Amino acid sequence: MTVPVCVGASFSVFAFSLTPFLFFLNRLFTDRCISISTNVQEVLAIVASLPDLNRLVLMYIVRFLQKFAHPEVTAHTKMDVNNLAMVWAPNCLRCPYDNPALIFENTRKEMEFVRTLIVEMDTSSVDQLK
Repeated sequence: MTVPVCVGASFSVFAFSLTPFLFFLNRLFTDRCISISTNVQEVLAIVASLPDLNRLVLMYIVRFLQKFAHPEVTAHTKMDVNNLAMVWAPNCLRCPYDNPALIFENTRKEMEFVRTLIVEMDTSSVDQLK
């Protein structure tokens, strides 16, 4: 019996969304991430400014997403970098607002931020973690 890839992927996203762990520690971090979502240098700088644990966990997840964004994988999963960013953005940047209009407005910027991480972030150092 084979299990479709989407089942495992859905479970991992769901399980991660239930954790209380936040990469970006407060509203100021989240607002900053949203405001710089496509500026590669600033995105990488804000990630570098995170506490070590937060930065390493984020790098590990981004490394995982980078592996899934390779063309040979997306040919099977149909999950390109844009789809991965759409699914993972709410888990990486949890919108601190209750206003539906603000949440909707920030969704695109959150996706852009995560897409920038997947495309631009050097995560090679994570491969050495045990």
